[in-house]
Amino acid sequence: MTGFRLSERAFASLEAIGIYTEKQWGLAQRDKYLEALDGCFFDLARSPLLGRPRNEVKEGLHSFQGGKHVIFYLIGTGEILIVDIVHERADAVSHMENLN
Repeated sequence: MTGFRLSERAFASLEAIGIYTEKQWGLAQRDKYLEALDGCFFDLARSPLLGRPRNEVKEGLHSFQGGKHVIFYLIGTGEILIVDIVHERADAVSHMENLN
């Protein structure tokens, strides 16, 4: 794999994570956490099988723990699609049930 892209849903989740983190812990921590998530995206793009299959949610879906969040993604040809980023305490199946 060579790259990744974020779905609109994942981008919105990432923005919300950034806003929440900055509000709770400040700008420096927000930047540090978002950089860590970005690092996870690049790691997954290089080695997409790092995550685990999540076929109970959607066929072909994978997940990977990144900090306090779970990154959901699909493996494509030449890139992965980050579908969403969900807090680890969330019920992922319920959260992702509207996934197309």
